[in-house]
Amino acid sequence: MAPTRMTKYSDTGRERAVSEVIGAIMLVSVVVIAVAVIGVALTSQGTIQKIPALDAIISNYGNTIQIYHNGGDTLQSADMEILVDGKAKPFSKGSDPSWTSWSAGDSLVYTVPDGEALPKIVNIVFKGGGASTILTTADFSATGMINNGPISTDTLKAAFSGSPVSGIPPLVVQFTDQSTGYPVGWTWDFGDGTSTVENPTHVYNSANTYTVRLTVTNFTGNTDSTTHTITVSSYSPTVSGISPGQGIQGSSVPISMYGNNFVNGATITLKNQSATITATSVAFVSATTLTGTVVIPSGATLGPWDVVVTNPDMQTGTFSNGFTIYPPAPAPTFTSIAPAAGPAAGSTPITIVGSNFVNGGSFGVTIGGAAATSVVRVDATHITAFTPPGTAGANDVVITNNDGQTVTGAGAYTYTAVPTFTSIAPLSGTTLGGTAVMIFGTNLIGATTVTLGGTPATGVTVVSDTSITATTPGHTAGAVDVVVTTPNGTATGSGTYTYGAARH
Repeated sequence: MAPTRMTKYSDTGRERAVSEVIGAIMLVSVVVIAVAVIGVALTSQGTIQKIPALDAIISNYGNTIQIYHNGGDTLQSADMEILVDGKAKPFSKGSDPSWTSWSAGDSLVYTVPDGEALPKIVNIVFKGGGASTILTTADFSATGMINNGPISTDTLKAAFSGSPVSGIPPLVVQFTDQSTGYPVGWTWDFGDGTSTVENPTHVYNSANTYTVRLTVTNFTGNTDSTTHTITVSSYSPTVSGISPGQGIQGSSVPISMYGNNFVNGATITLKNQSATITATSVAFVSATTLTGTVVIPSGATLGPWDVVVTNPDMQTGTFSNGFTIYPPAPAPTFTSIAPAAGPAAGSTPITIVGSNFVNGGSFGVTIGGAAATSVVRVDATHITAFTPPGTAGANDVVITNNDGQTVTGAGAYTYTAVPTFTSIAPLSGTTLGGTAVMIFGTNLIGATTVTLGGTPATGVTVVSDTSITATTPGHTAGAVDVVVTTPNGTATGSGTYTYGAARH
């Protein structure tokens, strides 16, 4: 082994170490034979280049590493690599980062960037002839300097630990690499996943015995592997509650399950004798809560059902008689609506008579497809509401119960149209009134009053939807408006009737 020397000194309160490593030509030549044999075995290369002699002083000043070539052979940059804690670093020769050769009297320098750990191990590696050999090693760690002289790179040894090594899912395990031999790459196989992080964290969600393999790689491409076992056990789930605890045949019920030891991937089923209903969209919220949806067939058995939670390892927990299936409520019926007609503008108060009206949920009333307003279930046989705006003609009345069941009163409510004025005959009469007239228009059914110049006519008779007869009232001379009023609005003939002078 080459002689070594370590000198310690103080710099701004921190202890530094300087390692001087001297490789004697005679000693190196003895080692060359052994290294050459190893190099052939590792790389299957042909001729192996002679390992150079090197007298180097490796110094660590705070965050700066300096390597001084104190004598020996000149080394080419292409034939060497400098590792700091197992990773190749870009050393500059003085201020030249693109140097090609390193000779006696030259210094190589590397400054550790902020945030990077201060160096512990520095290796000078010779890569000539296709084989890699560590020429010298300086150790600036707390244990002091170790110099092995020129050594082969086949000393890589994989090792790791995991904490904890057993438990129930979800089991979070922190793995720590403990490999030696300066690894630069890590490949983890956890048994249910992989990673290339040096010290990974992994979560096991299922009970099983897992063989964890770590394969490490050094800068020469050599690898080594080792394995350990992680045991993930599971306790049987327990079910303490379900909300809601009931549903109706033919309905879809969102549920929440409560208990302990639930595992991601668990299933929820309802069981009754030989029948099974499997919940859909089951989601793992925590070890104490699951959610899902129970779709109840219309022909499902009525009464209590057991609720079963099954973890991925097939262990189960049962909540006996935890869910009850009920038949749907009787469908609503329609008898009548009063009034049965009203203006298309809506806002007419109505009363609906029928049976089995049930409030809540989707309960409501539509007329012509539009929702009625201020809907009130008075009791199981009466509903009050106000009509929405609609279109003229007969419209369906639909009552929907809280469970979605409906009943339809086909064409039960008629929206009546606004009246229009077409003409009046005769067009004039005396100021004394008493003239029999006929008024023509549309939608005149239900007319209640006719006025001429604002004065009500007498003897108003609705002949048809398009005509009305009446007797004019007295009025001063001149042209006046004729106004017909119906429940659906008014129709006006502006200045269409003329009062003339009275005859004597």
